[in-house]
Amino acid sequence: MKKHILQLFIVIAPILASCTQHPSDNVSNMVRGNEKAIAELTEAARTVCKSCPIKTDDNMVLEGATFSHNQWTYHYVVKEDSVVNFNLADQNASIREGLKQSTQRHITESIDMITMLRALVQANADLIYEYRGNESGKTIKVQFTFAEIRVMVDAMTNYYSNMYRMHGSPYK
Repeated sequence: MKKHILQLFIVIAPILASCTQHPSDNVSNMVRGNEKAIAELTEAARTVCKSCPIKTDDNMVLEGATFSHNQWTYHYVVKEDSVVNFNLADQNASIREGLKQSTQRHITESIDMITMLRALVQANADLIYEYRGNESGKTIKVQFTFAEIRVMVDAMTNYYSNMYRMHGSPYK
């Protein structure tokens, strides 16, 4: 009996595997991400850098953006003690969490960010905000993983779809 079950499994397993796989769902595509999205993100990072530095407020300057190793990174220089006290290493974890929450709120409240986030999802990429102190040079990184970005995209898509349905297009 065990021999027949094993033989049946040997015959059925490849059939089941081929039925559940989609041609575009292979491992190399998942690892590399969408090549078009990767090329677009690489070019977008170059474009952002051409416009930098950009003063975002009195305490922060965007120095540039990079896209490599499936990570989009915004590079900011911040006025120390105004945004982050880099000398309080024991508080950096809570500072990082506070920065992450405020950054996520800013991202999800900006309809213009959804295109960027969708490209990151297509590229299987993470999003990083790097804050460097203007005096010490110390950094704090806030990272949104691919999975977190997917959740944000879904939430934003649902929110803006509902708003569009209720109020019409925001681009009138």
